[in-house]
Formats: sequence, structure tokens, C-alpha cells
Amino acid sequence: MDLRYQLTKEDYIAFNLKAYEHSQAMSRSLWTARLCSLIFVLFPLIVPMVGGDFMPGLFIFFCILAIVWFFITPKFFFRSVRRNLSKMIDEKMGNQLPLDERLELTEEGLLEGAGSDREYRTSWAGIVKITETSDYLFFYINPMAAIILPKKVIGERELDKLFEKIVPNSVLKE
Repeated sequence: MDLRYQLTKEDYIAFNLKAYEHSQAMSRSLWTARLCSLIFVLFPLIVPMVGGDFMPGLFIFFCILAIVWFFITPKFFFRSVRRNLSKMIDEKMGNQLPLDERLELTEEGLLEGAGSDREYRTSWAGIVKITETSDYLFFYINPMAAIILPKKVIGERELDKLFEKIVPNSVLKE
């Protein structure tokens, strides 16, 4: 199966966001930010100890603020990551995008190329895993690098054929 397509900045952002979502370090960082919402609950409890009366209205307000903080933190967190990724991609690859890609999938492996500049052969044994999202297939060469294949390039029937006939069962699919 020989595929020709273009990779855009959004494709690279989608790959990196997928990696961020499954990163333990990012998960810990997100939970730390979410747990900071406890400060909102503790604040109105500490104020009366320092001097003053307990104010139930203030306590309720800060509890609501803590709940809102807990649930909107991931949205803001990933929006920030997306914005930073966009800036990084513009700095490193801005004038090269969109990038013309060619990917040939055979029973032996993958042949990836972009023009005459570069061409990489990877056997199926060299593919660590294949991750599928609603819009992409990521063929991981190592834990931090993958070949990005937008699903819009392949039809549904071709995608089924890809997994049935070309990709060996030994490759981990997520």
C-alpha cells in the first residue's frame, strides 16, 4: 500500500498531545495542579484560626472555586501545552510545513520518505507499537518518535485491510 500525503502543524501537535496524555510525568504534573484546589478549601478554615470568625458563605464560595478549579485545570493545561507546541513547531519547522510524505506499507515493514532528501526503512520488528486515535495512526519507532499517518488518507476499507493483511499480529496495537 503506497500512500502520499502532507503533514501539517496540526498533525505534529496531535502526535505530541497524544504523547503528553499518556506521559506519567505530565499526569503527575496535572494531578499536582488539580490538588492545589485543596488550598481553596483550606483557606477559609485557616482564616478563623488566625483571627476572626468562621464565615460559612466564604467557605462555600471557596469550595465551589475548588471544584471548578479541579475540573477546568486539564482544559487549561492542555490548551497551554498546545500553544507551546505550536510555537516550538513554528520555530523549528515553520518554513518546511506542510511536509510532503510518502509511506509504503508492505508485509516486510514500512518505507517512509519525503522527496529525495530522506528515506527510512523500518521492519515490522522495529515498530514498538501502533496507536490509533479517531484521526490518526501512529507507528512508534521508539517511545518518543513515530510515523504519523492521518486516517483521512486511508479509507475505512483500506484501514481494515491494513490491519488484517499487512500489519503482523506481533506488533502491539493500542
